[in-house]
Amino acid sequence: MAEEKANPKPNGADRDDKGRFRPGNRASVGRGNPYAEKATEWRKALCGAVTTRDIRDVVLTLVAAAKKGRPWAVKELLDRCLGKAQIDLTSGGEAIRFEVAPALTDEERAVIREIGQK
Repeated sequence: MAEEKANPKPNGADRDDKGRFRPGNRASVGRGNPYAEKATEWRKALCGAVTTRDIRDVVLTLVAAAKKGRPWAVKELLDRCLGKAQIDLTSGGEAIRFEVAPALTDEERAVIREIGQK
């Protein structure tokens, strides 16, 4: 007993040497997410109703809006392609105007067309 006090377990008495809860511990009997099964059903239904063509059309609409300088579309496109953008799209309460020039080379256009056909 004195030995335990001199060398206390770093994970506490409720955990084993690997940091896992010991059998019988209340915390080790998690109930999980009660909505996970329902969310899985909804995801399956959504994926079954949306085609690859639908996704492509929506993305092309988003790109077109971003090219027109719509700040919400630029932010969404950057967030989806590059991860969450850490930029402020407003300045003093006014939306910043974006001008996106569609200056693509013929090679870039061919790659985009090829991706769109997949």
